[in-house]
Amino acid sequence: MLDNWINAYKSYNWTVDLSKFQDAKKYQEAFNSVITPQKLVEFENSFRMQINSPDNFSFIRAGEVCFWKNYGAFQNRDGITNKLLNHLSIRQQWDKFSYAIQKLSVDPIYDNFLDLTMACNQPYGFATPITFLAFYQPTDFPMIDRHIGEWWDRRSDDFGYKKNIKFTYSNGVISKSENNWIAYLYWAAFCNEIAKIFLTKYQIRWRPRDVEMAVWQAQKNKIALEIP
Repeated sequence: MLDNWINAYKSYNWTVDLSKFQDAKKYQEAFNSVITPQKLVEFENSFRMQINSPDNFSFIRAGEVCFWKNYGAFQNRDGITNKLLNHLSIRQQWDKFSYAIQKLSVDPIYDNFLDLTMACNQPYGFATPITFLAFYQPTDFPMIDRHIGEWWDRRSDDFGYKKNIKFTYSNGVISKSENNWIAYLYWAAFCNEIAKIFLTKYQIRWRPRDVEMAVWQAQKNKIALEIP
């Protein structure tokens, strides 16, 4: 089953042309890259650097991450991205956003997650705020979306997570609820477990984010995954 994991990860092909953002020309030296899977770690690193540089008021990278996350939502991606950029263009809001991500990464409790949803102007969002957390600390936190959530709901028992709480959905997306935050923590624990197995058993260095990408591609291509 190791080969299935590797093949799923290698076939991950989420590619985003940031210049497709309708207001890309407003932002010099931004929204002008094509983010391929090969450039993804560099993209994550640049976002993390902005968050960890309190004197560097550079909120636009967060907008790029938001657009990257919502790229497939053609009718909503521009509005969501503009809503975030307009919010974070106020220095006080940017500082709150940076602090909320850092705080949640250290203390992943529901109240801190709620603070992040407000700090990124996503009061009803779940997957997009989680994306910021996963980009900031991919060594601990994976992303989540409806497709992965539905896969995890079906398969969690098979991987020994029989006490896992199932995700709940509203209008086709994961709803922002404490139940779903707990479900997400189970999902993150699983991704960390698989990453640890890869390291200790096969000397392959995967992050929970890498596990999540393999799962995302596996559910898309109907690749069977088991404990490696």
